[in-house]
Amino acid sequence: MLFLINSSTPTNGDSNLPLSINESIQRLKAEIIAQDWSLSIKRIELLDDSFTCLRNRFKNRKAAKAILTMAASVLAFVKQRGDDSPAVSIDFLKECMAHIVSLYESDDFDPEKEEELFKGVYHRFNLLKKQISHQPEPLQEETEQSSPNAASPEDLMEDPLLLDGLDQLKERVIALHKDPDDKVNYSEVEQLVRDLQMSLSRAESVGGTIKHLVNELMTMKEAVEKQVGSVRQSLTKEDPPATQTETKTHATVKSCPPTPVRHLVLEDYSIYIQEKAIALIRDIPPERCRAYLQQSCVPLKDFKKRFRSLSRIFQGPLAAIPDRNLKKIILPLVIPRGNGLPEIPDINGNKLVILSNDHWTGAIICSAVGGEPVIMNKFQNDKNGDLVGTGFSEIGQRLPIVNIIPVLRREGFLTMVEK
Repeated sequence: MLFLINSSTPTNGDSNLPLSINESIQRLKAEIIAQDWSLSIKRIELLDDSFTCLRNRFKNRKAAKAILTMAASVLAFVKQRGDDSPAVSIDFLKECMAHIVSLYESDDFDPEKEEELFKGVYHRFNLLKKQISHQPEPLQEETEQSSPNAASPEDLMEDPLLLDGLDQLKERVIALHKDPDDKVNYSEVEQLVRDLQMSLSRAESVGGTIKHLVNELMTMKEAVEKQVGSVRQSLTKEDPPATQTETKTHATVKSCPPTPVRHLVLEDYSIYIQEKAIALIRDIPPERCRAYLQQSCVPLKDFKKRFRSLSRIFQGPLAAIPDRNLKKIILPLVIPRGNGLPEIPDINGNKLVILSNDHWTGAIICSAVGGEPVIMNKFQNDKNGDLVGTGFSEIGQRLPIVNIIPVLRREGFLTMVEK
C-alpha cells in the first residue's frame, strides 16, 4: 500500500519563473531581525512574493504551508492598516517567519512535530484575530484553509502572552498571594502554570531561532569585514611579493571507495552527484521546460508511454511503486544550495533528471548531463552548502560533489511504502 503526501499543482500567479527559494529565505531572515516594527509597501511586496515561493516549496508539508498561509493573511491585514497595524501582528509575522526558516534549514522532517508546531501557531492566529476584531478590516477566517486537520481552537490552550499580556498575568499571580488565609484556587494556579510553561516554550523556540540567525549574520559580517580589510591592505601595498599573498588551507585529500558520479551542468556551473541517486534522465523540449519552470513541478504522468509500464523506466525506489500511483505523483523542482550555484532552476535547460534517495524524490533541470558516470576514488572535504567537497577521478579530474540527500529532504516529495 502506498501512502503519499501530495497537493494540487502550484502556480506563481503571473510570474513566468519561480522565485529563488534562497532569496526568499534571506528576506525572511532580514525581517526577523529588523528593528523597525513597521513595514513599507515594498517590504510587504517582497515578503508576499517570498511567502508565495515558499508555499510552493512546502506544498507537500501541510503544517508548514498552513503557517505560511496564516502569515500571508496577517501580512495582507498589515498592508491594509499601514502604520496603524498593531505591534502584535508584526510579532506574529516574525514568529511565523522564524518557524519557516527553522523548518527549511533543518535536515530532519518530523510530521508529528510540525503538526504540534502548527497547532500552537494556529491557536495564536485565532487569538490575534480576537485582539484586532474591534478594529476595521479584521483578518478573514482561515479555519478551513489554514488547518491541515481543521483543528478546533477550543481544544488548544490559550497563550497568556497574547491574551492578557504580561502585566495582566502578573496581576493574576499576585492576586493569589494577597490573603494567605483565604482558600487558594488551585485549579487557577494549575492553569497559570500551564500557561506560563506554554509561553516559555514558545518564547524559547522563537528566541532560539532568532539568536541563531543573529549569530549567523554576525559571522557573515565578520567575514565580510575581514575580507574588506584584506582588500584595503593589499591596495596600500605596491607589488607585494608572492610569498606574502594569502594562501588557503585545504582539507587533506583522502582515498575513498570507487564511487560512480554523474556530471550535471546547471547554467554554467558543473556539479557531480552519485549515480545511485538518479532515477531517470530525459531530454525535454523548450515548451515543456517552460511549463515545468512556471509550475515549479514535474508530473510523472508526462513520461507514460502507451502499452509500456511507467515504473519500468525508473531506477531505485520509484521502480517499486505501481503505475496507478506513479501517475498521481507530482515532483517538485529542487535546487542545490551553495556559494556560486544558481539560485533558480536553469531556464535554458533541456535535460530533466529525476532524483531519489530512500523515500525522497525530486527533479532538477540541467543544461547538460554526462553520458557516462565518472569513477571517483579520492575525496577532499570542503563543505559549502550542499556542495560537500571535491572528488578526484583516477586521472586527477576535479569533481565538485553535491550531496543530494539534504536537497531532497529539504525540498523533495516524500513517498512511503507500507509493507
